[in-house]
Amino acid sequence: MSDADELAAENEADAADKRASLPARVAFLLLTVCPLASWILATAIRLTVRDRIPYAATIFYATPPPLLIVLALFVALRLRRLKWSRVARIVGIGGVIQLVAWGWLAFRGEQPEPPDDSLRIVFWNVSRGDFGYEDVAKQIAEFDADIVTMTEAIGRGQAPDFWRAACPEYTPLPLSSGMTLLVRGDATLVEHDRAGLVCRWRVADVLVRGQPLQVAVVDFTSNPTLFRRPGFEELGELFERRGDRPLILAGDFNTPIDSAVADRLQQQATNAFEESGEGFRETWPVFLPLMKLDQLWGNRQIQWKRCQHLWSLHSDHRPVVAEFQIALPQVTPE
Repeated sequence: MSDADELAAENEADAADKRASLPARVAFLLLTVCPLASWILATAIRLTVRDRIPYAATIFYATPPPLLIVLALFVALRLRRLKWSRVARIVGIGGVIQLVAWGWLAFRGEQPEPPDDSLRIVFWNVSRGDFGYEDVAKQIAEFDADIVTMTEAIGRGQAPDFWRAACPEYTPLPLSSGMTLLVRGDATLVEHDRAGLVCRWRVADVLVRGQPLQVAVVDFTSNPTLFRRPGFEELGELFERRGDRPLILAGDFNTPIDSAVADRLQQQATNAFEESGEGFRETWPVFLPLMKLDQLWGNRQIQWKRCQHLWSLHSDHRPVVAEFQIALPQVTPE
């Protein structure tokens, strides 16, 4: 064989090797490099800016801690298989740290039994009634709550006649935009949002067991690309504007509880589960809860006694149930 033939054979063999290795390189890129880069980026965002910056916020919302933990485990196993033991160990340790931190925050111990005169409120995203409004109504009756707030209650969820027949002990107050309020007492709509893009909310004056308070129902847009800060600032202003009376905010925030843009709301109000939570924190999706989207907040006149996230097969969201008492405002003597 001539030198030219040998060179041609070598070139053909090299080309064949490159063609054979191309799928392996693509697999390495898609199954190792991209997941590793995604885990590093999402972890860095969670430890630093979180959702303070619009584009970072989208990544923050899309990568809750349980997902990061699974991703770290997957990447560590891939790296171990490729004999990158040192990097695999680092990623694995990072995943374990994330697991311990998330478990510490997501699970709460048993709370004392609330006082007998406590009031009970429920918030529930009823998922457009896709699982059946009759079953939703039966579940509400089992909650035995004084106040029931709902979002995504469209169709019959906005029909007072349906709720009067299904839950006769309650006074129904449809609030439009898929929000409904049921009260064992009286309720009157007094304020609503100004066509906000990020969130919708309604405020009602409520009288339960002779105790007056305000209940605001809120529903944030689920689009993860929308920046949430304007919505939280608006809710912070709502608490400032109506701080003269007890005020509870109940809703689907479509925002994790550790959001950085909720700082103004945190200055004005207290989260029921963070204050008196019992059990598992995450509320969505119900079959494998990854995030706490459904929340109850109260101003300084609301004293949370216990908050639980229950289980139900009648929605893709877990219902939030909390007991509370109303504290009388302190009167400064002249």
